[in-house]
Amino acid sequence: MSRDTILGYGIGAPDLEARTQRSIELHRKWHSLKLDNEKLSPYEKTVGSLSEQRLAELAPKAIELYEALQRVIDISHALMLERGWWSDLETGADERWDYTEVLDGVKTEGPKTVATMLANIHGEVSEAWEAHRQRLHDDKLHHMPGLAVELADAIFRIVDTAGGIKLPLAQAYADKFMFNAARPDHSRKARAAAGGKKV
Repeated sequence: MSRDTILGYGIGAPDLEARTQRSIELHRKWHSLKLDNEKLSPYEKTVGSLSEQRLAELAPKAIELYEALQRVIDISHALMLERGWWSDLETGADERWDYTEVLDGVKTEGPKTVATMLANIHGEVSEAWEAHRQRLHDDKLHHMPGLAVELADAIFRIVDTAGGIKLPLAQAYADKFMFNAARPDHSRKARAAAGGKKV
């Protein structure tokens, strides 16, 4: 993580209360700076605009979201590793790679490219739409709506991708939770206004 985030600052603390307190300390640091300071990122400016009371309500939720999603990533990816989805079928070579190194220009993508993985995720979402459009139950899990199963497949592919390319998805999700909670354009008033986000 190249910059502090409310969540990232608190992750190393021993318990939820301590992690929340560290997050509040970082918030105070940002709040003490002028929010229009060009050195602050949009995330820092937006989350830094939260009141300390609101931050104290949201930070523990963001930390719990991070920990829960990271656990989903770890467990799901471990199964896919065990089943051989991240090793070459002929040689057994490990095909995992680090997205940060690609982003920084240090390395190129591994055999499983982002384009392929995103296409597979898109495929699951398209199957979810088709299951909904036709009002289908799943063809393998007959007791479940097809929409639910295909979305579960999409989640599986998303979290497995995060595990396989060391993508900080749980961190991004929790940071986005904090950012969206503070965004002026996500308030009911802004959304109800002309040109506001409706969906």
